[in-house]
Amino acid sequence: MAVYTKVGDKGKTASMAGKQISKACLEVEIYGEIDELNSYIGLLRTDKLPKNTDSDLDIMQRQLFDVIKLFGTKTKTNISLADVAWLENQIDEIEDSLKPLKGFILPAGSKEAVHAHLARTVCRRAERAAVKLSEQQKINPLVLKYLNRLSDYFFVLARKLNKNKEILL
Repeated sequence: MAVYTKVGDKGKTASMAGKQISKACLEVEIYGEIDELNSYIGLLRTDKLPKNTDSDLDIMQRQLFDVIKLFGTKTKTNISLADVAWLENQIDEIEDSLKPLKGFILPAGSKEAVHAHLARTVCRRAERAAVKLSEQQKINPLVLKYLNRLSDYFFVLARKLNKNKEILL
């Protein structure tokens, strides 16, 4: 299979539902945001991480492909409320190991923490685009829940990676 299809030469691409759509549409923007997020997670996985974090990130990367499938496809997706609950559990476990937050923190500190903050901000951007799309058309509400929890996960992971040595505003 060739990597190039030449369909994109005219500014079109296939939606997850298989329709030809403009590369400028919001749905394609969300695919791109999630793709960028997945790449940042891959970058984060090259860092020295606490035990089990790499395997958790691998799960999240795979789940993001299922999140994309939630946009207008008839393809069965494996993403579920259980995945959102799993993220909440991961967040709770990390938070239990952290000191209480006493203010806003700068996205700084260790290289690993900054990579987690980058993943968080790209995830928030994808979430904002998904919210904007949800105001225009019906989308699966799991997209919003999952992206919201995922960005929260990266926030607490960044705090953990900084080992409670946060730079407060």
